[in-house]
Amino acid sequence: MSKKRLLLCSAALGACAGLAILVPALWPEPPGVTYANFNRVEIGMSQAEVEAILGGPPRDTAPNGKSWFGLHFL
Repeated sequence: MSKKRLLLCSAALGACAGLAILVPALWPEPPGVTYANFNRVEIGMSQAEVEAILGGPPRDTAPNGKSWFGLHFL
């Protein structure tokens, strides 16, 4: 393999690795209860501001649609 081809393959591999790291880092945080979103909530925020960060008003169902309160294993 020539040096030019080896250099080109190395550059392409490095670019792919860089994109694999950069794209998830720049992806916006999805709304919902995550540790990062929890840390964005501050004292004195209105309920609307907190709901915008956490993804809406409180609800009694999990994201998969099942109840948080049911004992499904009994």
